Amino acid sequence: VSFIGVPYGNRLSYIRFLIKNEVNVRVYGKGWDRFVDLRSYWGGFLTNDEMLQVIDRSKINLNFLWTSAGKEHSTIKGRTLELSACRSFQLSNHTDEFHNYGFMDGDNIAVFHDQSEMLAKVQYYLTHDGEREEIAKQAYKHVLQKHTWKQRFKNIFEQRTHVSYSSLSETRKYRIIVISKEGIQHKITPDDERLNVEIVDS
Repeated sequence: VSFIGVPYGNRLSYIRFLIKNEVNVRVYGKGWDRFVDLRSYWGGFLTNDEMLQVIDRSKINLNFLWTSAGKEHSTIKGRTLELSACRSFQLSNHTDEFHNYGFMDGDNIAVFHDQSEMLAKVQYYLTHDGEREEIAKQAYKHVLQKHTWKQRFKNIFEQRTHVSYSSLSETRKYRIIVISKEGIQHKITPDDERLNVEIVDS
């Protein structure tokens, strides 16, 4: 069982609860080494490639969706889609936002509401490989159908500009401007067959 992210709020108590119940858990990211009782469970800070390796070899990827705004507030985060795109099994705390994104407990994600339910599902899915792998497979299928950049742009064209995406000419060029903070790198290339992207300014 693994978790990748910084330690704050409920994350600490939930990880400690798993450790107390003798679950083989590893945490990765900045800050975990500040807690003496958690240092031996900390795997360090990961590069992007190392993160993908950890996700791939973890039977269960924990996904904590509480926000820094409060311990009771949860929302979908990028990691939900990233884990699905990696075809990896994830166990996440509940958020009402799952409905809006098409995630359903037991179908393409596993969800818990409290520590006891988290532990029960960890123990269950660690010993039910077939069910775990099927949920991961359905998550991958779902994210490819609904949550790629291509799908996002289709949604923008259809809902915001009232232009039918299917009616757009295949030969016409559309320019997309991506504005990011200095230092952020995006691995986007014009020849990516999943996107119709033209780099207009490096």
